Amino acid sequence: MLASIVEYINSKVFCNSSESENEMPENDVDTDNEEKRQRVSRKVEDFETGEANGKITSKAVTEKVGTVSSEVFTSPKWVRTSLPVPMIPRAEISVWSILKQCIGKELSKITMPVVFNEPLSFLQRLTEYMEYSILLKQADECDNPVDRIEYVAAFAVSALASNWERLGKPFNPLLGETYELVREDLGFKIICEQVSHHPPISAFYADSPHFTFSGSIHPKLKFWGKYVEIKPEGTLTVELLRGNTHSTNSENSKCETSSFLDIPNSVLLWQAEPRPSNSVEYYHFSLFTMSLNALVEDMRNTVAPTDSRLRPDIRYLEQGLLDMASSEKKRLEEKQRELRKRKTVWDNWLQRWFRQDENPYTKMPDWIFTNEYWKKNFSRCPDIF
Repeated sequence: MLASIVEYINSKVFCNSSESENEMPENDVDTDNEEKRQRVSRKVEDFETGEANGKITSKAVTEKVGTVSSEVFTSPKWVRTSLPVPMIPRAEISVWSILKQCIGKELSKITMPVVFNEPLSFLQRLTEYMEYSILLKQADECDNPVDRIEYVAAFAVSALASNWERLGKPFNPLLGETYELVREDLGFKIICEQVSHHPPISAFYADSPHFTFSGSIHPKLKFWGKYVEIKPEGTLTVELLRGNTHSTNSENSKCETSSFLDIPNSVLLWQAEPRPSNSVEYYHFSLFTMSLNALVEDMRNTVAPTDSRLRPDIRYLEQGLLDMASSEKKRLEEKQRELRKRKTVWDNWLQRWFRQDENPYTKMPDWIFTNEYWKKNFSRCPDIF
């Protein structure tokens, strides 16, 4: 399915990143969109919410270009424009002295110094799929099935935008760890759960009035000296609700970069939003990513006690407290190792929000959402932190 989508994109769909001026198509649409961005950016208001949350905006901008309209949405109060402190410099640390021991090995099984992490769990990194979920809404609103597959293909490509220049490694999720994100301003909510430790498998389910997007991912990362091989194995399913159509993709591909291609008779469906001017200081995060680990006080009473936002090692790293982050990371890893020693508990671990069952489209085993999470009964959640 992925190969056919890429082939279709090469012949029909035109997508590019707006981060480089040399890659911008030279037409009036870009000029108009830049003027819109400037008008909207003047409306963004920043205010301080304390050390734990950095700068928060009371409004955020969702700017859609090309064939997608430009809209301004009122965003949650926890949407941020920066992290609490800039990224800790890695210049004085010998990266090679560590990485040379990792050649040919799977990185998820190697303990890396916390300085090489970014302050996100892999479950939060997985949620970055949803940054351009507006494309699925557009697909659902199309009457022409060819138009629908164009927007679904653009959505598949958009997931790569957040990877550009991102060198930090997300924290490995603990077994039973969860992450929820509700973005009413963008029209979706998503829940993720780490359903297996070895092999590491992350399951997720996102829904909106226009689509459902679900899957389970078993990421394999190997270092080969000059490059990192990323193989996100798993199954992803998109269901468009109005058109009663679905698309299923079995992920098993290398993630590579390519230069911009100007294809004759192509159509602009999507382009990546420019990153904030301070992105380099904050792990090369996009504006969407800046807010993924934001935690305001009332959240503590609404998210599950297993939510990634509550992981102390990630919170300490986000605040620049490297020693405390490293200490907590070791403590949590040791706590999980102790749990594994209790073989009866480990072998009978019960996934809380997903169950292993048959995928209704592929007829293959998959992790299926139980529809229980949003009832918010967290009385049986394990103590993992």
